Amino acid sequence: ERMLKNRERYASVWWQYAENRPGLNTALKSINEVIAMARVSAYWCPTIIFSNQVFSEALVVFPTSNQSTYALLQSHLYEFWMDQNCSSLGKTRRYSPSDCFSTFPFPRPGWEQLQLLNSLGEKYLALRKSICLERNIGLTKVYNLFHNEKLSNSETTDKQNPPFDDLYALRNLHKQINDAVLVAYQWQEIE
Repeated sequence: ERMLKNRERYASVWWQYAENRPGLNTALKSINEVIAMARVSAYWCPTIIFSNQVFSEALVVFPTSNQSTYALLQSHLYEFWMDQNCSSLGKTRRYSPSDCFSTFPFPRPGWEQLQLLNSLGEKYLALRKSICLERNIGLTKVYNLFHNEKLSNSETTDKQNPPFDDLYALRNLHKQINDAVLVAYQWQEIE
């Protein structure tokens, strides 16, 4: 198939990945982890993964593992921005870094606020990972539960049995991230 494409690179180095990203590869050499997420997804769920792998074009990769950046990207404020700037089909979003990330007005929080966002990002990732492992489910099922308004400790579903204290704790951490992001923008008065 690649031989039929009209780009010379596809034919001349057919054994290599066709669309090499030298800028990304250079950035990845100095870090062990990156923030990554699916380009197309119903739920916004960035995560941190190891950088020493070949990434699919279906994955958006941010060459940083900064927990405060992660917390900001996980916030509802960023999700709202993304909804206004990315394309979608029904409830499924298609994330475009040039439309969503590059245009986002990042806050300039002080040291204490950066430390708080960093701590919250770490806690959120650890709890979410724990939920996946303990319930033996993936991120999609975690976020199906997370967004289920009828979630209660009396509910019973396959592999998603109550109690749901872990999911309530994840929701609470998400609220703390949202509050911390608002403070980073000095928008404490917004509810």
